[in-house]
Amino acid sequence: MLLRMLGVLLCAADGSCWRATHVAKKTDTPGRFIFHSHVWNDDNDMRIVEVVYDNYALAHTIKTKNGVQLVLNKLYSRTTQASNDLQQKFRQFSLDTGVLAENILILPPNVCAEFC
Repeated sequence: MLLRMLGVLLCAADGSCWRATHVAKKTDTPGRFIFHSHVWNDDNDMRIVEVVYDNYALAHTIKTKNGVQLVLNKLYSRTTQASNDLQQKFRQFSLDTGVLAENILILPPNVCAEFC
């Protein structure tokens, strides 16, 4: 089974945005998927940690490039503004998985318009 990953917006140096997509392969572990990013040339081991289908999904990815691992956590919300409780849950999960507090960022709506 394959999972098509959608919704990752990236900003280019010229201020334009583009959507990155990946096709991930399902593993024997429920909620775990793997894929290789040709854009970043890294291997990704992604786990869907928690899902409330009508509200949010929390994903944890271990990205490996040249033997170096990086943790990337993502909170996907069905609304443009995640609740304060959900944002706090994401912050705590990120801290628990080794992300430094200063590296945890909750992006506002329309991120490309504001951050590119």
